[in-house]
Parts: sequence; structure tokens; C-alpha cells
Amino acid sequence: MAVDHHSPTVRKSARALLIDDQGNLILFRRIKDGISPYLVTPGGGIDPGESVDTALVRELWEELGATAHIGHIVYTHYESDKKPRGTAQYFVVARLETMEVSKRTGIEFDDETRGTYEVVRMGLKETKWTAANLKPEGLMKFLDDFGEFLLEEANRIPAIKSS
Repeated sequence: MAVDHHSPTVRKSARALLIDDQGNLILFRRIKDGISPYLVTPGGGIDPGESVDTALVRELWEELGATAHIGHIVYTHYESDKKPRGTAQYFVVARLETMEVSKRTGIEFDDETRGTYEVVRMGLKETKWTAANLKPEGLMKFLDDFGEFLLEEANRIPAIKSS
């Protein structure tokens, strides 16, 4: 049964736990005036009519110029205190196929008021995630507890390109 990922009260997004062939997680280091730098996963809003997978394929291309082998949802984060509506973030394990950051097209990269998006690679098993200032905070403990599992899941994803 298809899941409706749109709601007037909840903003839904697809986020990638994008793993390269060296076992690194691909992230953005966000740098914004007046805020300590922090890390986020690539991804963004699910448009009307899109599935989580379709949104993730689009977001990876827009934000990283990347193609990936898409797995399944392994973590979901909900926040109800966001205004005017709550958020639901679906984190999907994915294995990086290609990435050419120079081809990214997302509008956020042209808006200086949004700060910078530096692409970083961090060892999934080697990093102490609870000290990494990764958003959302609950994801840090998940990565500490399930990093090895995510590497195994990434290696199980069938080799079907995302775009």
C-alpha cells in the first residue's frame, strides 16, 4: 500500500545515509552566521506525488550531483514543536555510485543567507557520532549503535542506479 507523504500539518522529507565505497558517510557541514557549525545528511522535502525514494534521488542530484543505489528507510525522526507544522524525516540507507559536486543545482547553494554547505566524508565506524554535532540529535546515537549494521545494509543494496 502506498503511503501518503503529504500532510497540511507535517512537513515530510527524505534524507540519505549515503555511504561511499570506503565506508564513509557523506554529509554537509553547515556554516551559518551566529550558529556553531553542525552536520546534516543530504536530502530535503518530499514534493506532492513523490515517494520517499523518488524525492531522495532528486535531492541527491540537486545537492551533490550524485547518483546512488537506494536502499530502505532505516530511521525516522519526528518533531512536533516546529511551527507552523511538525516534521517527519525518513532516513534511507544508500550506496554512493557517482558524485560530481560541480553539477549540483539546488537553490540553497545560491542563497548566501543560508550559509555554506561543505561536503564532508566521515568514517561510519570510526566516528564517535554523539560528539559530532549532527542534526537531528537522535541520529547521532543511532549511528553510534548501528553503524556496522548500516554498512552491511549498504552492501546489500541491489546495483540499480538512482538516476
